[in-house]
Amino acid sequence: MRPELKAALDADESTSFICGECDAIFDKRFEICPQCKSSGSIDKIEITPKLYDEDFGLFEEYEEDEWPEGDLPPGRLLPASKISHASSADGGFEVKIKSCASSFAGFDSLFGDKAIMGTLNLFLGECSSGKTSFFLKIAEGYSQNGHKTLYVSSEESSWQMSDRLQRMNINSPGLFLNSAGDLDFVIGEIDRLKPEVVILDSMSGFFKKNVDAMQSSNIQIRECCAALAKAARDKNITIFAVANNIDRSTMGEYKSMSHFFDSILSFEEIYGDLKLVRAVKARNSKRSAAAVFRCSHDGLASLPESEYESVFSGAIDRGAGESRIGVLNCFYTESGISMYNELQFISSEAPAGAPAWEICPGISRETVETVFMILEKYCGAVLRNKSVRAKLKNSAAVTSGDFELSLAAAALASYYDIPLSGRVLFIGAIDYSGRVKPADITSKQLNNLLVSGFNTIVSSNLKKENFENLYGEVDFYNIQNVKYLRDLLSRLSLTAEKTND
Repeated sequence: MRPELKAALDADESTSFICGECDAIFDKRFEICPQCKSSGSIDKIEITPKLYDEDFGLFEEYEEDEWPEGDLPPGRLLPASKISHASSADGGFEVKIKSCASSFAGFDSLFGDKAIMGTLNLFLGECSSGKTSFFLKIAEGYSQNGHKTLYVSSEESSWQMSDRLQRMNINSPGLFLNSAGDLDFVIGEIDRLKPEVVILDSMSGFFKKNVDAMQSSNIQIRECCAALAKAARDKNITIFAVANNIDRSTMGEYKSMSHFFDSILSFEEIYGDLKLVRAVKARNSKRSAAAVFRCSHDGLASLPESEYESVFSGAIDRGAGESRIGVLNCFYTESGISMYNELQFISSEAPAGAPAWEICPGISRETVETVFMILEKYCGAVLRNKSVRAKLKNSAAVTSGDFELSLAAAALASYYDIPLSGRVLFIGAIDYSGRVKPADITSKQLNNLLVSGFNTIVSSNLKKENFENLYGEVDFYNIQNVKYLRDLLSRLSLTAEKTND
């Protein structure tokens, strides 16, 4: 804004005049502009009491007795002094935050209690992990709960979606489906239908025609995310965007644009029809929020916490008296959920000096490299020059540090050809000095491990008060440093052989 125009707007005079040709400002009208000598070019400036808004740098200002009732005006100033949890009769302004609930308590718990209206939420999962079936059930749950819901697929045609709905027995009058990729068309459909909940599957298929970039490119995805974030706020609706986690860099790419999303959730297939959803970013709930679901074409159900451990532990093979090289069972905690898994690890000489690493998506490559460097320094095992394959039976991502001791044990067992029993658990994290950090195992978890058939637990500084009543039923081994791990593995292997004999 020109300084003289700003000065005129800030002045006390109620009327000023401006020349339409040269933009000169005067305090009275002239027939001919003194500056540019143009005739009839001077008009009156209408000064209105406004603050800045998003279109013209102006926000409309409300007087106290004109404050709107019932809802927050979009794009308006909200004085903190007007907000009160008390009723408006007490002199405060009652802010009613709108939210929407699905028919699944586990899904709603990922957002604190219910998903807040006006938010954009991202779900990131592996290809072919069951995201479409899962979110069609979620869409049905919202529509059955009284929320008009729009589900848009950028991957499947209308015929494919119709066939899927019939097979999944989904028939809810409040659920509307469409097949489209043009995001401007989708936003037009949102304006026409006025849904409360919108689910877009998947983000890589949406595009904006006015963006000069290929479909599925990072530029297109960023532009689409920005448009969706604006649509969610302006229309006060809840949008769930589903995206494919194509490779290890995908999560990093979406984190770089995390400011668009109110929540980023990781959708993971554990095994079979069990799915784990956990919050990576959450503005309206705890970041550690997580839930487990049983999802199939026949239905979707939240798995109660009481069933977690029995279901997970039943999925692994403890091997009745059988010892195997490079195969061991793991126990760790992810977002408060007790997880059981089976780790298969094999190392061999690299052909032609070119080591090949095959690490399953559930294990961080950074974790593998760190554990290998520690084993090389303190145990003399040079694994980084070997061809390596590491695979988890349950493909959910492992972020817990307590998994590191299991990975180190499996790597050393494979490197030195040491067979281990399936009834042995290694639990603990490893720091750069090779020290094994104590695992925080509760008495309840130890009892559940015993019930699940494990009879040997290896960790660091196991608290006596947590397992003193389990002596004689479970063998406990405390290990303080990873440099003693090879000797301990040999000892456990000999014990297993004696038991088998």
